[in-house]
This record gives sequence, structure tokens and C-alpha cells, in this order.
Amino acid sequence: MSSTMRTILICFLCFIVDVIDGQVHIIPLTSAVHCYQCDGHHPFPGCLNSPTFCAADEVCAITYASGDPIIRCMTLHDCQNDLAHVTGLCDGGGYEIHPGVCQRCCDTPDCLAQVTNVLTNEYNRDIFCPGQCSSLDLAACIHSQIQCTHGQFCEVTVDDRHTVHGACKAVHELQKCNDDKNKHPCSSALLSGGHGPRCVWDCCTSLDCLNAHFGVFQATALPTSQHVVVVTPAPVQVVTSGTYPVVQCLSCIGAECYRSPSIAQCAGGLCKHTVSHLSDHQVFQEKG
Repeated sequence: MSSTMRTILICFLCFIVDVIDGQVHIIPLTSAVHCYQCDGHHPFPGCLNSPTFCAADEVCAITYASGDPIIRCMTLHDCQNDLAHVTGLCDGGGYEIHPGVCQRCCDTPDCLAQVTNVLTNEYNRDIFCPGQCSSLDLAACIHSQIQCTHGQFCEVTVDDRHTVHGACKAVHELQKCNDDKNKHPCSSALLSGGHGPRCVWDCCTSLDCLNAHFGVFQATALPTSQHVVVVTPAPVQVVTSGTYPVVQCLSCIGAECYRSPSIAQCAGGLCKHTVSHLSDHQVFQEKG
């Protein structure tokens, strides 16, 4: 094969020629594009907990307006067609494709992080992040939790001493967190007593994600609003008559404990919090 033919073959393999509206767009072949599946079935921002990859001829298309954004893989041709008649620029580097509706076609992690950072900053939903505790005493993490601000998510890790750590991180680090989670996942053996290196348990952008791990332990968490009051159960009183006092307990499950916990009168002198935890279905109980 002549050097000229070899050069032509290399150029053909390294570039894709896409003709749109009579214009030639030369797109270099790149690695798989990071993306998310955010739609009516996978609402924002919880969908950011499940990253995905697009096909070789696709980009990650982000369409955003006043409601929840739609993020999905789309062919480069279709995404560029959507941008054929833009009317202005938008925050996050996108373009206005319809009045009040913006779109951006991303083929790099930096592009995707820039858009999701803007969208998360505008999304008015603060979340809590657990503090530090033993993986066998998750309630202690809730008692020392912190509140993440707009534009942050909660990274939950476990070290080789079985200590759980929660940290609020900027949303532009979300992709790295998900990558680390895939490379160093926390096994149930590690969380329940096995030994191993530091691992990433989850990268949470919503309360539902945290509830999946900490369940009703979050019933004793700090309120998400000044209008929500969490009542601490009264301590068990020692009685000698064989009867127990009536105490006040939270009555809620999962995310309800954040939004609108109700108060129940419980006989027997204790509040019983039960949650299934981990794949081995250990059951923890907290008595008030």
C-alpha cells in the first residue's frame, strides 16, 4: 500500500463526515460520551445518581426550561438539527431553541458538568449529608449530619475501619464520584464487617437516595425547613409497677420523616424504629 493510500485510510478512520444543510462537519472519533437519563420517569436531580454512556454517534442532549430538565442521549445529527434556528444564548452554554426552552449538545464531561452545575444551582432543594459513624451504627451519622447547599451533592464513603463518612461536594465533581463508585463500590461484606480499601457507597443528589441507605434513622434528622419541627421521643422511665408510660413518637416512613412527620402516642415506654439495611437485611432498632 502506498503512503498516499495509507494516509487516506487513516484519515477515514479518524474522522466522521456529517453533512447538514449543505455544510460539512468533521467530527473526530472520541471515547464514549457520559450522560444521564432524566425524564418524567427519572426526575431531576435524582437521575444524576445513575450515569450512562451514549453510543459512538451520539451526544448528551440537555433540554431545560422552567421545569425539570430532560437529559438523554441523542444522535449528533438530531441534536444539531434542533439548534438549526436558535434565537439566543442561555445560562449553562446552551441555546434557546424555542421561547424559554434551551438545549445544549455535550460530547465531553466538562460540558455536561457545566450544564448540570447551573441546573442544580437553580434547583431549590437542599439535602442533608450524614456525618461520621460506624457502619454498624448508622443512627450516629444522622445525629452529626450537615446540610448541603444549592449546587452540591452528598458523597458517602466507607473506609477500611468500617467508618461511614459524608461530605458535601460541588456538583461538578458528581461525575468523578460516580466513576469512583463504579471502580470502588462498597460491598455488603465491607459495610457489615469485612475489610477492604476506602470505597464510595453512593453519590446522592436527593433525599430518596439517602433514605435508601439510612431509612427512618432520618426521622431524628434536622428539619429541612424552619416550619418543620421534629420532636425527640421522651426517654424511657423506670417504673416498678410493671406498667410503662405513654410517650410521643414520630410516625413516618422514609422521605415522609423529612416532609411531614406526624406524632403518635405510643404505649410501652418506647419508640421503635425499624429499617431493613444492606443486602443481608440486617434490622436495626432504636429505642426512645
